[in-house]
Amino acid sequence: MEIGKVVAFFEQKKILCAVCLEVKENRV
Repeated sequence: MEIGKVVAFFEQKKILCAVCLEVKENRV
């Protein structure tokens, strides 16, 4: 298993979720 890749993948997802939440709050 390549743990590094898995961790990086989840970090990207976390950043994307944070950006999506910010955009949603800005629209309201």
